[in-house]
Amino acid sequence: MNRRVVIDDVAGRLEARSRGIALIGTAVLIGLAREEGLIPAARPLLERLTQEGYFIGPSVITAVLAGVGE
Repeated sequence: MNRRVVIDDVAGRLEARSRGIALIGTAVLIGLAREEGLIPAARPLLERLTQEGYFIGPSVITAVLAGVGE
């Protein structure tokens, strides 16, 4: 069975890895949605998340935006 979980919490990531579950973070998921044409831009979503108190490291945001050409 191929399982994948969207998770950003450090403790949750460690637990998922210990169980062999593939994981992906919210920022990367937004980048993938942008690449697939499911959303017109990643930047507004990432900015809104951070403005509303959701922590995403600046280096992660920079890498995701660079990856999608924003």
